[in-house]
Amino acid sequence: MSTTPKSNFYALFVGVNQYAASKVSNLSGCVNDMRKMHNYLLRRTDLKQKYNYHFKALTDDQATRQNILNTFRSHLGQAKKGDIVLFFFAGHGSTEKAHPYWETDQLETLVCHDSRTRVNGKTVRDIMDKEIRFLINEVWQKSGEGAEIILIQDSCHSGGASRFAPPIEDNHTKAKPIENAPLEVPRRRFVRQSAIGNAYTEPEESFGFAQAQETAARQSSSDTGTRNTQTRKPFKEAYPEGRHIHLGACSPLEYAYEVNGGGVFTDNLIRLLDQSKGKISYESLEYRARMAILSGFKQQPNFSFVKTPDGKKYHQFLGSEVIQTAPPAKTYTVSPTARGENSPWYLNAGGVHGLRFVKSTAYLLEERKAISIEVIDV
Repeated sequence: MSTTPKSNFYALFVGVNQYAASKVSNLSGCVNDMRKMHNYLLRRTDLKQKYNYHFKALTDDQATRQNILNTFRSHLGQAKKGDIVLFFFAGHGSTEKAHPYWETDQLETLVCHDSRTRVNGKTVRDIMDKEIRFLINEVWQKSGEGAEIILIQDSCHSGGASRFAPPIEDNHTKAKPIENAPLEVPRRRFVRQSAIGNAYTEPEESFGFAQAQETAARQSSSDTGTRNTQTRKPFKEAYPEGRHIHLGACSPLEYAYEVNGGGVFTDNLIRLLDQSKGKISYESLEYRARMAILSGFKQQPNFSFVKTPDGKKYHQFLGSEVIQTAPPAKTYTVSPTARGENSPWYLNAGGVHGLRFVKSTAYLLEERKAISIEVIDV
């Protein structure tokens, strides 16, 4: 009796607690985070039945800029059609002034173990989001546009937009708790903006730039029948996006926190996945994580779906099954977040209740107390 051969699941885990540069503060929960995610995958019996699991882990001094980039390419680049690719990063995030070529003001970056150190007379840069974009598309193309690629990022500036968050003075600034303050002073997974002098990094210095330009030039030549001698192919032409799902720990302009030896995002993510026994959609997972984290931190996880089929957010996390949400209840509680007429209110409902959006308004600005409202449209 023949059996269907298994596909492959390639995972790369990066956790950085210890940083070589004196100006980059150390963290304490990042290696724990990657181990928790790895152990969760080992508990998923449905994944074991469908996939051969291949993983690599880079921690602390192993997680150098070049090692992360090379391992992403060599390990995750083995994926074929039907395989799953997972890149998990826990560590500091930052920003970098963008060269005009990138068509944005700020680049978001991953801070590696050796970032900001001097090697052979040059400063080791963070990994730019555009470099990750290049690698994702490379893996996507090598797989015959058939691998499912997921990035999980438990660091600041993980919301997918190129915006600036103010720098912090130290890594022990207390979070802004709403209720149930944690036992330990939380740390922000963010370091000051990367700067080499006051200048931006030239695009030619980025990982994969030459290959991206050559590929774009060949494509242009085949389309037009003539060789285009333009020095730099336009960014969007040279750096197309590969299909992927990105799970970010926070929205732009927010911080990702760690407390009690673990990332707030990763801890809640694993807890919700275990509670649901893996039977949870990306949409529901995002909303439940937001509600859980907002009870103690000003941090909202942000999931994005790049070139995925319509409805992908309703699929099971790391699966293809469509997960149905429960029908919404009739009434929910709304609570003020702070005093003052212009402070926001929280509706204590969301994806966990099957809600995608709610049209309703509550006005009790003077009493500032929790009330119940009726949902009139979902």
